[in-house]
Amino acid sequence: MEATANGTAIGPTGVSAKKPPLMAGVVCGESFNGTEEAAKEVARRRQEQALAKKKEFSFVTDRKEATEHQATSRASTTGASLNNGGSINTNRVDDRQLKETAAKKGHSATRTGDDDIPSPPTLFPGRTIRTSFPGAYANHGSVEQSRYTNGGVTTPEEESVPWDITGRIQPEGVEAGVTRDNEGLVVANLVVEDENLQTALPQAAPETYSIAVSREHKRVRRLRAGILLGVVFAMVMIMILVAMFIPSKLSSDANAATGLEKEDDLSDIQTQMPTSVPNYILSLIPTALTVRKILQEPDSPQARAFAWLLEEGNVILSQMSDARIKQKLALATLYFATGGETWDNNEKWLNHSIHECEWYNKPDVANTNVLSKVMSGYLAGFAEPLAAAQPCDSYGFYQHLWLDQNNLDGAVPLELAMLTTLKTLSLGWNPKLGGTMDSHIGQLTALEGLFLNRNDLSGMIPSEIGLLSNLHVVSLGGNNLEGYIPEELWRLTKLVAFIVGRSKELQGSIPSEVGLLTKLRQLYMQESDFTGSIPTEIGRSTSLESLMLFVNRFSGTLPSEFGLLSKLTMMSSFDNSIQGTIPTAFGKLSNLTQFSIKINQLTGPVPSELGLLTNLAYTCNLRFNQLTGSIPTEFGLLTHLRELEFSHNLLSGQIPLELGSLAAMGKLTFANNSLSGIIPQELFALQQSLHTLALEGNPQLSGSVPDRICAINGTCIGSYVDPCVGPYGLSFDCTDLLCGCNCACA
Repeated sequence: MEATANGTAIGPTGVSAKKPPLMAGVVCGESFNGTEEAAKEVARRRQEQALAKKKEFSFVTDRKEATEHQATSRASTTGASLNNGGSINTNRVDDRQLKETAAKKGHSATRTGDDDIPSPPTLFPGRTIRTSFPGAYANHGSVEQSRYTNGGVTTPEEESVPWDITGRIQPEGVEAGVTRDNEGLVVANLVVEDENLQTALPQAAPETYSIAVSREHKRVRRLRAGILLGVVFAMVMIMILVAMFIPSKLSSDANAATGLEKEDDLSDIQTQMPTSVPNYILSLIPTALTVRKILQEPDSPQARAFAWLLEEGNVILSQMSDARIKQKLALATLYFATGGETWDNNEKWLNHSIHECEWYNKPDVANTNVLSKVMSGYLAGFAEPLAAAQPCDSYGFYQHLWLDQNNLDGAVPLELAMLTTLKTLSLGWNPKLGGTMDSHIGQLTALEGLFLNRNDLSGMIPSEIGLLSNLHVVSLGGNNLEGYIPEELWRLTKLVAFIVGRSKELQGSIPSEVGLLTKLRQLYMQESDFTGSIPTEIGRSTSLESLMLFVNRFSGTLPSEFGLLSKLTMMSSFDNSIQGTIPTAFGKLSNLTQFSIKINQLTGPVPSELGLLTNLAYTCNLRFNQLTGSIPTEFGLLTHLRELEFSHNLLSGQIPLELGSLAAMGKLTFANNSLSGIIPQELFALQQSLHTLALEGNPQLSGSVPDRICAINGTCIGSYVDPCVGPYGLSFDCTDLLCGCNCACA
């Protein structure tokens, strides 16, 4: 620092400062002359230089440790001197060198670090300490510095200038204004900013509070870490205990279910298994209910099937795939659940020496009685004919399980859902086969045909059937199902046949989604409790061949969109509450062979367009309606027709003589109308084929019935829609206008 003429001093940065009054003092045993402000300025600039060299330099210590260090540092030999610029220099030299240098220059000795940076005291030899300075250093964080000593003894190179805990140079021997407590520790005093203050008072370390907070935070973190480690350790122990307990529990339960105990002598029975084998098989079973029955109900079909499977032995089971183990378990469960011992045919079933694909499975193709019970379309939509289809694929897994009309007695087990490779499942025509349709059927995602018709199933149709997107045929007719048809079922766009009729508690209606079933060929919903009108969207199901809606409570009218169903061969909606007229569009259904709309509330005339249905062969039944008008002569074109019924309507006019051309006619009824005129003699020419001729209830009919027709005895050939039901023979009212046979003419 250089002095100017007016008594001010210019520092290294060129900033002038007024000199304060001179102050004499002693630093570490050496004299020091200068001003108080000059000393402060020097200390501040030293701090700025230290900041430029090192980002931060801090240490943390408590008040007691700082005081002890002050006492120790006073005993070290240090000195201070002023350089030519008036600043203090400190050098790490021994006492002798420092004194000699100070004497030559005529100044008090000072110490300067190697980098002109004041060195903090070494409070903890051999440890990393953190120091925090007030003033110029206070806004610059902290750095870490290590002090290394030889056995804890400070070497001359590691000696440092005495520092107070504020970071200022502490003059040696300065005790004025210092207050100590009973233990000899320095007590903090307030620093009064007074230009005339000649003596720097010692200050308490500002880090004392932060030290306590930091230590508390560390203690809390250690506590939290300990708690977390304890929780993790407890969870690990619990998982280990669970892993040890569950296998032992399953082993004991499995042994109980199979009759194996630890005390059993396993040496003479090869089929007895180590506990790991039953446990492994149990782990393959997808339903908890099955496992529970195996373990808790030893007489259940599931437990019996499980015990039978274990008879295979360890070696054989170890060579089986998981899929085949489940296949054998599912088939064995079906056997025990449906009284396999009393099946009509259980050939080779449960024979360990014969592969399950060779067990009796499909109806005997030569048995026409069985085949006649299998509804038409049994494999509709499939490439394989019934006789050629094999039960299993080339890998030995079931594709077709057929046990129709085989005296199955019991409930359909849910374990059949383990046969995930099945394409068709047919257990129909077993009237003692009951139970419900389990939701697990939705797991048979490869299923294309489901045939459970003519059984004793009850409950609702599970919505999970809607998951079987590959289904072609659903045949559930002739059961005791109830509730509504799941809407998901109407979205199975691959459906070819949908048969749910003959379940009197089955409800609901035909939704508009039926129009999405463009591949649908058969829709059977007869003899149930369906309601609502027939949607016009049914005209979009252009593949439809058979439509059976009879004996329900359908209402509304017959949509004219029926005329779009050009492939329709069988149409029956009799015994409903359908109103309105018969659409003339029915005349476009040229492939119809059976047509029955009897027992409804139809009105209006009989469309002459019905005479265009020249392929009608079985029946055209219009009886029990409210039809009016005359009988169209075009009906004489239906030369293949066997049954034609107009009874119980409001028809009038004469009987068309063209009907005498119906050479195949077996049943012809006109009863209970308002017909009049002479009975055409051409009708009596049908005596060879007729078995029923009903003319009663038409008092205006006249004529004479020839004797040759009095004992007609044609053979009734019934149909699926209209089976043969009497009375048969000739029937007419004996009146003054109509006579013959045993009725004397007037």
